[in-house]
Amino acid sequence: MSSRKLAIIAGSSYLIIFFAAIFANFFVLEAILKNPLETVTENHLTVRFGILAFLITVVFDVIVAWALYE
Repeated sequence: MSSRKLAIIAGSSYLIIFFAAIFANFFVLEAILKNPLETVTENHLTVRFGILAFLITVVFDVIVAWALYE
């Protein structure tokens, strides 16, 4: 792969990490830390989206590391 394609992959992956981590940390974790029992029981969909956002962050972090390694 050319260095331009790797840079585009790394940059776009980093943007995805940024938005997923912002959502997971500042919306989901803050809601859980405020009132854990109520958030988990009443807003279980938000908690699931938070888990998904953290998983997306991990996967795209590996992609960024790979693109920068090459």
